Amino acid sequence: MTRLAVVTLSRDEARSLTDEVKQDAERLWRKVVELRDGEAHIVLGHSSWRAYWAAEFGGDGSRGDQLVRAGRVIEALGPGEHVPLPQNDRQARELAPLLDQPETLREAWAEASASGTPTAAQVREVVEQHRPRLTIPVNEELLVKQQRETLIRQLDQAVYSLESPPSTAEAEARRLLADGDAGPFTPSRFERVADYATAFARTLKEAGIGG
Repeated sequence: MTRLAVVTLSRDEARSLTDEVKQDAERLWRKVVELRDGEAHIVLGHSSWRAYWAAEFGGDGSRGDQLVRAGRVIEALGPGEHVPLPQNDRQARELAPLLDQPETLREAWAEASASGTPTAAQVREVVEQHRPRLTIPVNEELLVKQQRETLIRQLDQAVYSLESPPSTAEAEARRLLADGDAGPFTPSRFERVADYATAFARTLKEAGIGG
């Protein structure tokens, strides 16, 4: 068997061929997006995109999903005239969580690649910093209700302690203290509780509650 001679590339040839491969990868990602959006899997009679990918290219089909995400990121980044595009699909896929925020996606990539080619982990870290934090809307009416119920419960507890026989009141105080909910029990605190209870009782009477 004749062995093919191995030709060592020059530096310029190696650089040029490397850049060609990068461009080929970028074109591949874009073509995969075109296949997915063009519903090639349906046209060719497959039950799903993953089934199509597994039948045509092998594997379990998840690789097709990965390349689609990479392709969509490349589309969002644009031509890459000022900032080099991701060199592999792992870098590109880490930007996918920001696809619904194209401007933020471009900012995140510019930041991640500012000091050279980043790793996928470095891209992920920058993306996490740019992702919006999940906030739970506050139901003001419910919050006020909960605060009122908490106050009533605390006052009821305080009144119980004040009205109970000394031994029972002491036991209740010790229980609350053991739970760590009430803090240190001092005479001044009980006096304040009594003031709150009196004011609360007055408010209830004025509102006609409780008789």
